[in-house]
Amino acid sequence: MVLLNDTTGVIIDFEKKKVEIRFKTLTEHLVAYANRPEFGPLVSRAFERFVSDPFGQDRDEPDEESEIFENEFLEWFILDYVDEETGMQLVRSYLSTLPDGPIDRWKRSALAQWADSRLGVYEVERVVSNDRLVLRDVVEGGEFVVTAQGVGEDILRWSGVMTRLLSVGDHFTVGATALVIPRPLLKHIVRVVGHVFRSLKAQDYEGEWADFLKISTLSLRRLVRIMLEAWSEQCENSSGRPRGSAIHKMVMMLTDPVAATGILRECGLFYVRQINGLDRLNGVEAEFGWVNPPGETDASGAAPYGAEDAALVCVLGPSLVIMAGSQRALRHCAAAVRGVIGPLVDPSTVPRRIPWDPKAMDAARQQIAEIARLAIAEHYRRWADTPLTVLRGSSPRDAMKSGFGQAIVEELLKDIEYHESLKRRAGMPWVDVESVRRGLMPREGKAIAPREKAGQLGLKEKKVQRLLEAMMRREGYTEEQIYAAMLMWWRYVDRARPNVVHANTWAAAVEYASAVSLDEPITQAGVARKYQVSVSTLSSRYRQILREVGV
Repeated sequence: MVLLNDTTGVIIDFEKKKVEIRFKTLTEHLVAYANRPEFGPLVSRAFERFVSDPFGQDRDEPDEESEIFENEFLEWFILDYVDEETGMQLVRSYLSTLPDGPIDRWKRSALAQWADSRLGVYEVERVVSNDRLVLRDVVEGGEFVVTAQGVGEDILRWSGVMTRLLSVGDHFTVGATALVIPRPLLKHIVRVVGHVFRSLKAQDYEGEWADFLKISTLSLRRLVRIMLEAWSEQCENSSGRPRGSAIHKMVMMLTDPVAATGILRECGLFYVRQINGLDRLNGVEAEFGWVNPPGETDASGAAPYGAEDAALVCVLGPSLVIMAGSQRALRHCAAAVRGVIGPLVDPSTVPRRIPWDPKAMDAARQQIAEIARLAIAEHYRRWADTPLTVLRGSSPRDAMKSGFGQAIVEELLKDIEYHESLKRRAGMPWVDVESVRRGLMPREGKAIAPREKAGQLGLKEKKVQRLLEAMMRREGYTEEQIYAAMLMWWRYVDRARPNVVHANTWAAAVEYASAVSLDEPITQAGVARKYQVSVSTLSSRYRQILREVGV
């Protein structure tokens, strides 16, 4: 319940306050219990393990992180550590001391969940307020309302969060670790962690995903921090690119301005041609927009453009002036112009200096931003029908038609929304992802219904598809990896028209074939055991798939 105090104008969030009070009560009681003298030997053994874990924290913590270090150790010691000598888990020991009465029932319920909790990786489904988020487990699914002071500040929708969710009544709050993960890094973390889990499974580890995360708390926390540090360094190394605040100019003299203008207009080199100026710049006779051709782009096909990728080309009598949002764009645009009208550029004439008043410079800056915006909009107009590597050469529209492709297309749209939200926050040209989503809609405006090509997937084949998706998701595979397996099954059914009798056999064979193609550390014996089929039958079906579609 949220109320507005009429006298002070302060918004009072009673639910948040209740969560804070209850959480503080539980943690204080647990810490007081852990500080009892008889647990001294346990603390020593636990601390030695905490700091000596291969991926654990170093002993020499920076002063500003000492409180975080202490809180993370206490949380791990109380909720995760199982003493090898005594077999004691502190939170369960504390639970045994609570009276079984109605007053303490909420404590018992909450602490029972805390005892089974573990670090997990979540994505931000919705930012409700600065103090409230809705998180979704990226592997196991399920949404959680999370309440904590400042948890929603400066976080974008679809970001990742690595944290421990602790139950407090109907809400959850976060534990000592709450690392925000940029969305492009999120899929890499999930893939690495899933790869480690499957490696252990291939070595006869019998635990499930939740068990694996529970015993991997120390390693997982350190792994994510290392990846975040590497990501930050990479971003800092590439952050020297201007954001369009400065305008870089170059002037070329033309021997035949009319011919040069005609070639520039007709060559097709320029992404946006004949830009209508916000203000005519000192007698401009022709204007053209140019955008640096994209190099490697993100797997989701997010538009890579910004003002630093754009340039404005103006023909002013005998002069051709290039204005760009970065030195890099200026050089590349100049090279492109010379490549088209090189013979018409006079190399012997010293370019004359053209004065630019502040208003003209502001107009140029706005035009460059507009060129970038138009390039982004055009990129996303084509996105729905652009083949993407992550979709195995299919376009998002074609992937949607397969039914099972809808999940991964939604993941790609999340990537794009995060990417464009970052640009919006930085004051750069951006596009609302809803316009991209509408590009996947038919003309009548209704969402495309899942459908398969005629005769391709019958009821039995769909049963294999559903089983395969559920089993791979339980093993920590990413949406991209699940999509690759589904596409393999789809293509195999289209070509071979198999007689599907036992769904488990075919699902096992497809998972194994797809995992082999992705260099995943799995064995036929492990997959056969998971699906409860024989190794020989799995091997036979795998060879059939291999003959038809390869790996």
